[in-house]
Formats: sequence, structure tokens, C-alpha cells
Amino acid sequence: MFGFPLVGGRVDYFDGHRVAAIVFRRRDHVINVFIMLHTSGPMRREELRRYNIESWSDGEYDFWAVSDELDMLTKLLGA
Repeated sequence: MFGFPLVGGRVDYFDGHRVAAIVFRRRDHVINVFIMLHTSGPMRREELRRYNIESWSDGEYDFWAVSDELDMLTKLLGA
């Protein structure tokens, strides 16, 4: 996807909920995108150690992207 090759995907669990986990790569950066059914929790952007976490919702699904490089991918995904 536009300079972000898909590396793989899996079903994972987060806080007891099943989530889709999709992995992209850009140069030396790995970007994980987690997708689950929408909850009423707050969406935000934060930094944990050297990783950025950006979250957003389209009203039906919640998305979280985790990497040290996010800006361009999250714009392409609609964040």
C-alpha cells in the first residue's frame, strides 16, 4: 500500500477482545495496526518509550497503529 508493503496479519487478543493485527513495513520500520469492533473508549495519540501509538475510529471499528513511524500510514488509513 503506497510504500508500505504488507508483511502479514493475524488474529490476536487485546484486553479480552479479539482483534485483527495487520503488519506493514516501511524501510526499517515495522508498523502494527490493530482493528476491533468500536467501543466507547477515548481515541488518542501517545508515545510509549520510543514508539508512537495513534488510535482512531470510523464509528464501526477502532484502530490502533503502533510504530516509531506513523504519520504517513495513519493518514492513508483515514486517521
